Amino acid sequence: MNRSIGFLLVVLSLTLVGCTTARPQEVRHSFSFTFEGAQYDIVGTDLPGGNGANMLVLRDESQRALRAVDLDQDGTIDSVLTGNWSLAEAEAVYAAGIAAAKARGKYNVQPPVRYFEIERPEGTYTIQTSLVGDGRARNRFALEAARPFKAMDTDADGVLDRIEAGNVSLQEAQRAYVVILEEAERLGRIERDDWRVLVTAFGRPNT
Repeated sequence: MNRSIGFLLVVLSLTLVGCTTARPQEVRHSFSFTFEGAQYDIVGTDLPGGNGANMLVLRDESQRALRAVDLDQDGTIDSVLTGNWSLAEAEAVYAAGIAAAKARGKYNVQPPVRYFEIERPEGTYTIQTSLVGDGRARNRFALEAARPFKAMDTDADGVLDRIEAGNVSLQEAQRAYVVILEEAERLGRIERDDWRVLVTAFGRPNT
């Protein structure tokens, strides 16, 4: 089955100013673009053991402040950190930045590193683990079916915290999440780190 959600990574020229390595095995890049007369940066961080995160930053101090983050480089802004911006407004700017990166050949689609998919009679379940820096991780749980939904386990502890999309209760989604986590673990695709439940990287079953 083709995965409908890919991870989006802005690939940056080595000639850009300000590209730095934050710490061993953690690499940061930046990409600049203009949208509606203002200058923005997308700052990407590649994390060891998983995908990274992209930060959207407004550079023009004469404009209202903006810092927003795409925690798992899936092309969607997850949170506005600074500034009186709605998610929709930040999304519009971010989409323009991704389009500019594509136009300049600075864009690459990177498949998710920690991804589990399984077919069931009711549809296709997926779990994506994202390592989002500072030792944090999260799991996105989804069902592609006649009644699709998406839910988030914000700290990868095996307990869903919210429904992101779909007409399903948190309790119903949690019951399915437990079943699919157990099946993933049976297949060697789960690793446990203290209290966290993480999908292993492709080609690295937990044996």
